[in-house]
Amino acid sequence: MIKIPYPDPYRSVLGSDRDAGDAGDAVLDYLENYILRTICPPDDTAGIIVEPVQSDGGDIVPPPRFLKGLETICRKHGILLLNDEVKIGFGRSGHMFAFEHFGVVPDAVSFGKSMGGGMPISAVVGRRELLDVAPAINMYTMAGNPVACAAAMANLDEIERLGLVSQAGHVGSYLLSKLNELQERHALIGDVRGLGMMLGLETVRDRGTKEPADREMAKIVMRAFELGLVVFYGGIYSNVMEITPPLIMTEAEVDEGVAILDQAIGEVEAGQVSDEVLGEYAGW
Repeated sequence: MIKIPYPDPYRSVLGSDRDAGDAGDAVLDYLENYILRTICPPDDTAGIIVEPVQSDGGDIVPPPRFLKGLETICRKHGILLLNDEVKIGFGRSGHMFAFEHFGVVPDAVSFGKSMGGGMPISAVVGRRELLDVAPAINMYTMAGNPVACAAAMANLDEIERLGLVSQAGHVGSYLLSKLNELQERHALIGDVRGLGMMLGLETVRDRGTKEPADREMAKIVMRAFELGLVVFYGGIYSNVMEITPPLIMTEAEVDEGVAILDQAIGEVEAGQVSDEVLGEYAGW
């Protein structure tokens, strides 16, 4: 397996941080004109797996034209485009599936987590010519568990009945706007981003250098927990707060949660939260 950087408009590995399009275009250029020409030629590449929105790696929303460009490269070279929607599928993005935001049609999509509403279930959905290759190929010990499948069907009915896809888009946009207001008040916040109800808040010690504020993030998360709000952090520098609330969350609950974050961040900035409160809980 060959890994390449995900296009991060805020903290670009390739391209310019100042131009979100450039960050995406640089990754596509690196893929097509280096990876596919040298260490992983198209004839040796079965597929490219990508998250429409990167989750644990930093809650990164890619530049708007990146996924379409990736699809174009895959079609050009006869490579399968495989989307990982395990975390953001089934409404979290504000569409039923996140790839719909970007106008792409993947060859196969993996699902899990949100599919079962708490029950353990996963699935792969793809084109018939890709998956219907042999009879009984998916007859594994745990395949087709009737209880998990029933829970998933009930969960999908509730998503539709309650209109949670559109609610995720609406309330997620409201939450993002409130996080943007927090950024204006707190120098520790370097960037906020999100799509629907998958949002990221990245802390830095200096907005110019973008030095990751990992210890500060740990303190914010711990202090927020003490105040009654459960969030956690990840990203490759352990400085991105992942905010993935239930799709039933209301604007009033957004206001309550953001007020707690406002207090927690302010106390950390003021030096009122000591390193000792972290104990062994620091970093991934």
